[in-house]
Amino acid sequence: MKKIGQFIYPWGNGHYTRMMRLDEALLKHLGEDLDVHYFSKGEVYKKLLDRFPDKQNNIHEVLMPTPIDGKVGPSVTLSLLNILFPVADNHSLVNQVKNYMKKEREFYNKEKFDLVINDGDMGSNVLAKNRGIPSLFVTNQYMPNLWKSRSYLKPGLYFISKQIAKATKILVADSAPPYTICEYNLNFPDTIKDKVTYVGHFSNKKLVNSESLTDLERLVDGIDFGYWMRTGNKPTNDGTGERYEEVFHETEMKDERRIISHAKNDKSIDNVVGKDGKKNIQF
Repeated sequence: MKKIGQFIYPWGNGHYTRMMRLDEALLKHLGEDLDVHYFSKGEVYKKLLDRFPDKQNNIHEVLMPTPIDGKVGPSVTLSLLNILFPVADNHSLVNQVKNYMKKEREFYNKEKFDLVINDGDMGSNVLAKNRGIPSLFVTNQYMPNLWKSRSYLKPGLYFISKQIAKATKILVADSAPPYTICEYNLNFPDTIKDKVTYVGHFSNKKLVNSESLTDLERLVDGIDFGYWMRTGNKPTNDGTGERYEEVFHETEMKDERRIISHAKNDKSIDNVVGKDGKKNIQF
Protein backbone atom coordinates (compact mmCIF):
# COMPACT_ATOMS: atom_id res chain seq x y z
CA MET A 1 0.00 0.00 0.00
CA LYS A 2 1.39 3.36 -1.08
CA LYS A 3 1.55 6.07 1.57
CA ILE A 4 0.89 9.72 0.64
CA GLY A 5 1.33 12.79 2.82
CA GLN A 6 -0.82 15.82 2.02
CA PHE A 7 0.36 19.04 3.69
CA ILE A 8 -2.25 21.80 3.40
CA TYR A 9 -1.39 25.41 4.23
CA PRO A 10 -4.08 26.67 6.65
CA TRP A 11 -4.32 30.36 5.74
CA GLY A 12 -7.50 30.80 3.68
CA ASN A 13 -9.67 28.10 2.11
CA GLY A 14 -8.17 27.85 -1.38
CA HIS A 15 -5.43 25.41 -0.38
CA TYR A 16 -7.96 23.09 1.26
CA THR A 17 -10.41 23.24 -1.66
CA ARG A 18 -7.74 22.42 -4.22
CA MET A 19 -6.33 19.55 -2.21
CA MET A 20 -9.74 17.96 -1.70
CA ARG A 21 -10.32 18.02 -5.48
CA LEU A 22 -6.90 16.44 -5.97
CA ASP A 23 -7.64 13.90 -3.25
CA GLU A 24 -10.80 12.82 -5.09
CA ALA A 25 -8.82 12.44 -8.32
CA LEU A 26 -6.13 10.34 -6.62
CA LEU A 27 -8.69 7.90 -5.26
CA LYS A 28 -10.46 7.74 -8.61
CA HIS A 29 -7.38 7.04 -10.73
CA LEU A 30 -5.15 5.17 -8.27
CA GLY A 31 -7.85 3.20 -6.49
CA GLU A 32 -8.72 2.80 -2.83
CA ASP A 33 -5.48 1.04 -1.96
CA LEU A 34 -3.84 4.24 -0.66
CA ASP A 35 -2.84 5.26 2.85
CA VAL A 36 -3.29 9.05 2.82
CA HIS A 37 -2.31 11.27 5.74
CA TYR A 38 -3.49 14.90 6.01
CA PHE A 39 -1.69 17.74 7.82
CA SER A 40 -2.85 21.27 8.66
CA LYS A 41 -4.07 23.46 11.53
CA GLY A 42 -6.94 25.70 12.60
CA GLU A 43 -10.10 25.80 10.50
CA VAL A 44 -8.66 23.55 7.79
CA TYR A 45 -7.73 20.91 10.38
CA LYS A 46 -11.32 20.98 11.68
CA LYS A 47 -12.68 20.65 8.15
CA LEU A 48 -10.53 17.58 7.58
CA LEU A 49 -11.87 15.98 10.76
CA ASP A 50 -15.44 16.66 9.60
CA ARG A 51 -14.80 15.42 6.05
CA PHE A 52 -13.09 12.17 7.05
CA PRO A 53 -14.76 10.94 10.26
CA ASP A 54 -13.47 7.41 9.61
CA LYS A 55 -9.85 8.56 9.12
CA GLN A 56 -9.24 10.44 12.36
CA ASN A 57 -5.92 8.65 12.93
CA ASN A 58 -4.69 9.89 9.56
CA ILE A 59 -5.41 13.56 10.26
CA HIS A 60 -2.64 15.41 12.04
CA GLU A 61 -2.34 18.92 13.44
CA VAL A 62 0.83 20.79 12.52
CA LEU A 63 1.17 24.43 13.58
CA MET A 64 2.35 25.88 10.27
CA PRO A 65 3.28 29.59 10.56
CA THR A 66 0.75 31.99 9.01
CA PRO A 67 0.63 35.79 8.61
CA ILE A 68 -0.91 37.95 11.33
CA ASP A 69 -4.43 38.96 10.34
CA GLY A 70 -5.21 42.65 9.96
CA LYS A 71 -8.48 44.44 9.33
CA VAL A 72 -8.50 43.67 5.60
CA GLY A 73 -6.15 40.77 5.05
CA PRO A 74 -2.67 40.19 6.43
CA SER A 75 -1.08 42.96 8.49
CA VAL A 76 2.31 43.55 6.88
CA THR A 77 3.55 45.54 9.88
CA LEU A 78 2.57 42.97 12.49
CA SER A 79 3.72 40.05 10.34
CA LEU A 80 7.17 41.62 9.90
CA LEU A 81 7.36 42.40 13.61
CA ASN A 82 6.44 38.80 14.36
CA ILE A 83 9.58 37.52 12.63
CA LEU A 84 11.61 38.19 15.76
CA PHE A 85 9.04 39.08 18.42
CA PRO A 86 5.84 37.49 19.79
CA VAL A 87 2.63 39.15 18.59
CA ALA A 88 -0.63 38.46 20.45
CA ASP A 89 -0.84 34.66 20.81
CA ASN A 90 1.82 34.02 18.17
CA HIS A 91 5.36 33.12 19.17
CA SER A 92 8.13 34.70 17.11
CA LEU A 93 8.27 33.35 13.57
CA VAL A 94 11.77 32.03 14.21
CA ASN A 95 10.47 29.81 17.02
CA GLN A 96 7.33 28.86 15.09
CA VAL A 97 9.38 27.60 12.15
CA LYS A 98 11.75 25.68 14.41
CA ASN A 99 8.91 23.94 16.26
CA TYR A 100 6.78 23.12 13.23
CA MET A 101 9.72 21.79 11.23
CA LYS A 102 10.64 19.55 14.16
CA LYS A 103 7.06 18.23 14.22
CA GLU A 104 7.03 17.56 10.49
CA ARG A 105 10.37 15.75 10.68
CA GLU A 106 8.87 13.47 13.32
CA PHE A 107 5.98 12.61 10.98
CA TYR A 108 8.38 12.00 8.09
CA ASN A 109 10.44 9.65 10.25
CA LYS A 110 7.36 7.75 11.41
CA GLU A 111 5.26 7.48 8.24
CA LYS A 112 7.92 6.88 5.53
CA PHE A 113 5.94 8.50 2.71
CA ASP A 114 6.15 7.26 -0.87
CA LEU A 115 4.86 10.61 -2.17
CA VAL A 116 4.31 14.02 -0.62
CA ILE A 117 1.90 16.67 -1.93
CA ASN A 118 2.31 20.18 -0.59
CA ASP A 119 -0.15 22.99 -1.17
CA GLY A 120 1.58 26.05 0.26
CA ASP A 121 3.69 24.21 2.87
CA MET A 122 7.30 24.93 1.91
CA GLY A 123 8.78 23.28 5.00
CA SER A 124 7.48 19.89 3.97
CA ASN A 125 8.70 20.56 0.45
CA VAL A 126 12.25 21.04 1.76
CA LEU A 127 12.06 17.89 3.89
CA ALA A 128 10.93 15.82 0.91
CA LYS A 129 13.81 17.17 -1.21
CA ASN A 130 16.39 16.46 1.49
CA ARG A 131 15.13 12.89 1.93
CA GLY A 132 14.81 12.05 -1.75
CA ILE A 133 11.01 11.61 -1.58
CA PRO A 134 9.05 12.50 -4.75
CA SER A 135 7.03 15.64 -4.11
CA LEU A 136 4.38 17.75 -5.81
CA PHE A 137 3.91 21.43 -4.98
CA VAL A 138 0.53 22.98 -5.83
CA THR A 139 0.48 26.75 -6.36
CA ASN A 140 -0.79 29.61 -8.51
CA GLN A 141 2.06 31.99 -7.60
CA TYR A 142 5.77 32.05 -8.31
CA MET A 143 7.72 35.32 -8.08
CA PRO A 144 4.61 37.48 -8.70
CA ASN A 145 5.02 40.97 -10.14
CA LEU A 146 4.92 43.69 -7.49
CA TRP A 147 4.07 47.37 -7.43
CA LYS A 148 7.13 49.53 -6.72
CA SER A 149 5.64 50.35 -3.31
CA ARG A 150 5.86 46.64 -2.44
CA SER A 151 9.40 46.06 -3.72
CA TYR A 152 10.60 45.45 -0.16
CA LEU A 153 8.85 42.06 -0.36
CA LYS A 154 11.11 40.81 -3.18
CA PRO A 155 13.75 39.17 -0.95
CA GLY A 156 11.00 37.16 0.75
CA LEU A 157 9.49 36.14 -2.58
CA TYR A 158 12.91 35.07 -3.84
CA PHE A 159 13.41 32.89 -0.77
CA ILE A 160 9.94 31.33 -1.18
CA SER A 161 10.53 30.63 -4.88
CA LYS A 162 13.75 28.77 -4.07
CA GLN A 163 11.87 26.49 -1.67
CA ILE A 164 9.06 25.84 -4.17
CA ALA A 165 11.63 24.96 -6.85
CA LYS A 166 12.82 22.02 -4.72
CA ALA A 167 9.67 20.05 -5.59
CA THR A 168 9.91 17.17 -8.05
CA LYS A 169 6.95 18.64 -9.95
CA ILE A 170 5.18 22.00 -9.63
CA LEU A 171 1.44 21.82 -10.34
CA VAL A 172 0.01 25.20 -11.35
CA ALA A 173 -3.66 25.59 -10.50
CA ASP A 174 -4.37 27.56 -13.66
CA SER A 175 -4.78 27.15 -17.40
CA ALA A 176 -1.69 26.93 -19.59
CA PRO A 177 -0.61 30.05 -21.54
CA PRO A 178 -2.06 31.95 -23.34
CA TYR A 179 -5.19 31.32 -21.26
CA THR A 180 -3.57 31.77 -17.85
CA ILE A 181 -5.63 33.88 -15.45
CA CYS A 182 -2.85 34.49 -12.91
CA GLU A 183 -0.15 35.22 -15.52
CA TYR A 184 1.30 38.17 -13.58
CA ASN A 185 1.71 35.93 -10.53
CA LEU A 186 3.70 33.28 -12.43
CA ASN A 187 7.26 34.03 -13.52
CA PHE A 188 9.10 30.72 -13.83
CA PRO A 189 12.78 30.84 -14.86
CA ASP A 190 13.92 28.57 -17.69
CA THR A 191 15.88 26.45 -15.20
CA ILE A 192 12.71 24.92 -13.72
CA LYS A 193 10.17 25.14 -16.55
CA ASP A 194 10.61 21.44 -17.31
CA LYS A 195 9.08 20.53 -13.93
CA VAL A 196 6.08 22.90 -14.24
CA THR A 197 2.69 21.50 -15.29
CA TYR A 198 -0.49 23.56 -15.69
CA VAL A 199 -3.31 21.42 -14.37
CA GLY A 200 -6.33 23.74 -14.51
CA HIS A 201 -8.44 25.27 -11.77
CA PHE A 202 -9.43 22.19 -9.76
CA SER A 203 -13.05 23.06 -10.57
CA ASN A 204 -15.92 20.71 -9.90
CA LYS A 205 -16.83 19.02 -13.19
CA LYS A 206 -19.88 17.22 -11.84
CA LEU A 207 -22.85 17.67 -14.17
CA VAL A 208 -26.07 18.87 -12.59
CA ASN A 209 -29.23 17.87 -14.45
CA SER A 210 -32.30 19.95 -13.68
CA GLU A 211 -35.66 19.71 -15.43
CA SER A 212 -36.57 23.27 -14.46
CA LEU A 213 -34.54 26.42 -13.94
CA THR A 214 -33.50 27.27 -10.42
CA ASP A 215 -34.36 30.66 -8.91
CA LEU A 216 -30.80 31.81 -9.54
CA GLU A 217 -30.85 30.64 -13.17
CA ARG A 218 -34.12 32.49 -13.81
CA LEU A 219 -32.66 35.72 -12.45
CA VAL A 220 -29.76 35.73 -14.90
CA ASP A 221 -31.28 33.82 -17.84
CA GLY A 222 -30.64 35.66 -21.11
CA ILE A 223 -29.08 38.77 -19.56
CA ASP A 224 -25.62 40.11 -18.91
CA PHE A 225 -24.45 39.93 -15.32
CA GLY A 226 -21.26 40.47 -13.37
CA TYR A 227 -19.56 37.79 -11.28
CA TRP A 228 -17.70 38.96 -8.17
CA MET A 229 -15.78 36.58 -5.96
CA ARG A 230 -14.94 36.98 -2.28
CA THR A 231 -12.49 34.46 -0.92
CA GLY A 232 -9.66 33.98 1.57
CA ASN A 233 -9.78 33.94 5.35
CA LYS A 234 -12.19 36.19 7.29
CA PRO A 235 -10.21 39.48 7.23
CA THR A 236 -9.41 39.12 3.53
CA ASN A 237 -12.99 38.09 2.69
CA ASP A 238 -14.53 40.93 4.70
CA GLY A 239 -12.05 43.47 3.34
CA THR A 240 -12.81 42.43 -0.23
CA GLY A 241 -16.52 42.76 0.50
CA GLU A 242 -16.08 46.30 1.82
CA ARG A 243 -14.20 47.37 -1.31
CA TYR A 244 -16.82 45.73 -3.53
CA GLU A 245 -19.59 47.67 -1.78
CA GLU A 246 -17.80 50.94 -2.54
CA VAL A 247 -17.69 50.00 -6.22
CA PHE A 248 -21.32 48.84 -6.28
CA HIS A 249 -22.48 52.29 -5.13
CA GLU A 250 -20.87 54.00 -8.11
CA THR A 251 -23.38 55.51 -10.57
CA GLU A 252 -22.30 53.35 -13.51
CA MET A 253 -22.91 50.20 -11.45
CA LYS A 254 -26.47 50.89 -10.33
CA ASP A 255 -28.12 48.85 -13.11
CA GLU A 256 -25.73 45.91 -13.05
CA ARG A 257 -27.07 42.52 -12.11
CA ARG A 258 -24.42 40.62 -10.27
CA ILE A 259 -23.66 37.33 -8.56
CA ILE A 260 -21.35 37.51 -5.56
CA SER A 261 -19.63 34.32 -4.46
CA HIS A 262 -18.97 34.74 -0.73
CA ALA A 263 -17.04 31.51 0.07
CA LYS A 264 -18.50 31.33 3.56
CA ASN A 265 -20.12 28.36 5.25
CA ASP A 266 -23.25 30.35 6.09
CA LYS A 267 -26.46 29.63 4.13
CA SER A 268 -28.18 32.68 5.63
CA ILE A 269 -26.05 34.85 3.32
CA ASP A 270 -27.57 33.25 0.21
CA ASN A 271 -30.27 35.66 -0.95
CA VAL A 272 -31.28 38.16 -3.59
CA VAL A 273 -31.04 41.87 -2.85
CA GLY A 274 -33.09 44.29 -4.93
CA LYS A 275 -32.13 47.80 -6.02
CA ASP A 276 -33.91 49.09 -2.95
CA GLY A 277 -31.50 47.15 -0.75
CA LYS A 278 -34.19 44.79 0.51
CA LYS A 279 -33.80 41.03 0.50
CA ASN A 280 -36.41 39.49 -1.78
CA ILE A 281 -35.61 35.79 -2.11
CA GLN A 282 -33.65 33.38 0.02
CA PHE A 283 -32.29 30.19 -1.54
